[in-house]
Amino acid sequence: MKHYSPVRYAIDANDRLVEVNEAFWSFAANNDWVPDRDTVIGQPVWDFVSDTNIIFVYRHLVNVVREERKQACFPFRCDSPDLERHMTMAITYSESSHVHFIAELDCEIAWEFSARPHVIPPTRFLCPSCYRVDIEDQQLPLILALSTQFLDIGLHEIKQKICHECVYKKRSAFKLVGARQ
Repeated sequence: MKHYSPVRYAIDANDRLVEVNEAFWSFAANNDWVPDRDTVIGQPVWDFVSDTNIIFVYRHLVNVVREERKQACFPFRCDSPDLERHMTMAITYSESSHVHFIAELDCEIAWEFSARPHVIPPTRFLCPSCYRVDIEDQQLPLILALSTQFLDIGLHEIKQKICHECVYKKRSAFKLVGARQ
């Protein structure tokens, strides 16, 4: 296993990258991405994430970290075509109004294309209204769900779907215009 220094980057109040460390560039290069250093700083961090569900989850986490001044720390997967990477992410708030991300590699497993698992992982649903995740017949707040083992499947298996409770709340709050009462 290669040794990586923790990848560190920070965003400002507008979610624009304001700093990245040297490990950021090394990790990018190891993933066959060689960004132009002059065009990364100042760009929205979301421009560098291709999966809309991951953007949705991370935006929520950033908002919670900002509003509650709490740290979010959770395991996640960041695979490349030839490596399965198990990592830990910490997201923290600083008094400078920046949100800092620290991603550390826990372990990596090399695989050959033919050895890559073909098992379809279970899909987890995240309600876009209440930010709860369905896990084994219960709904957990996203922050709590991130601390459980379900993320071994990877954040990209999370899909958005409004939960039954929020559907019920929305229906009961909805009144038909002109309806007889």
